[in-house]
Amino acid sequence: MSATGAAGTAGSSFGVPNAISSGLGDEVSATLSGLSTGGSLRICVDSDGGAGASPDGGYGGGASGVGLGTDFSSPVLVAGGGGGGGRSGSVAGGGGGGAGFPGGAAGGNGGGSTGGSGGDNLTSSGGAPGTPTLVTCGAGSATTATGPGAGGCGGANGAEGGGGGGAGYFGGGGGGGGTGGPGFSGAGGGGGSDFCAGTNPSVTGCTFTPAAGTQTVAGTSPGDAQVTLIYSVGSPSPKPVPSTGASELSSDGLTLVVFGAGVISVSAFCCCTLARSQHAERSRHSRRHH
Repeated sequence: MSATGAAGTAGSSFGVPNAISSGLGDEVSATLSGLSTGGSLRICVDSDGGAGASPDGGYGGGASGVGLGTDFSSPVLVAGGGGGGGRSGSVAGGGGGGAGFPGGAAGGNGGGSTGGSGGDNLTSSGGAPGTPTLVTCGAGSATTATGPGAGGCGGANGAEGGGGGGAGYFGGGGGGGGTGGPGFSGAGGGGGSDFCAGTNPSVTGCTFTPAAGTQTVAGTSPGDAQVTLIYSVGSPSPKPVPSTGASELSSDGLTLVVFGAGVISVSAFCCCTLARSQHAERSRHSRRHH
């Protein structure tokens, strides 16, 4: 299985994106063995990036990951999202920090403002918000049963919005906001941290690929936020997803594609549950929001 987090969006100035880049997401892959009949996987794609502050702060990228069970309390892997960029003022805004393992990178400083710090597995903490800020949602959060750790929201200080933090195992903090006037601009949000449950004997081959998440949305193209599951083909071969299930999922906004007999790709924003049915050759899928 593999998961790719989303990149943050760039800050802008009067609606025009800044040249300063946002932070990129990462890809995390591993092999999970021993999923028994009736077992479930919780899949999250492009989840919980922090909001950029008004005006014009960029949004943090959402994290993608897989949890063991019907919720996300036992994550197998989490690919962090990148932080959003700060709004430019009379000087350039700060860029977003990239996702990373064991911690995301801090967002870049703006004029008179500091970037949010990255989520940090070593200290088991979400990223701290940058300064100055007039918001109370600026700190990144830890992963919970509902999904990956959320990125903190960007700092609002009246003139140049800070970028939101990227989501991750621990979300990044939002960037500080600019106060306006000569020499001021918004700062970037911190990147989210990556995770792989390598201490679980059922999880092997943990691999981290930095900066693989280059796009800001979920999709099937390279660089998009997504989760891919490759599973062993038993006897008889797995059957396609029933048309009624596919219709229900499509109407709910979830794109679920089965390639041949052995690959499932989830490539739209969601936190949803995939359950292995009593007949190993057929899977049951349902979408849930947190």
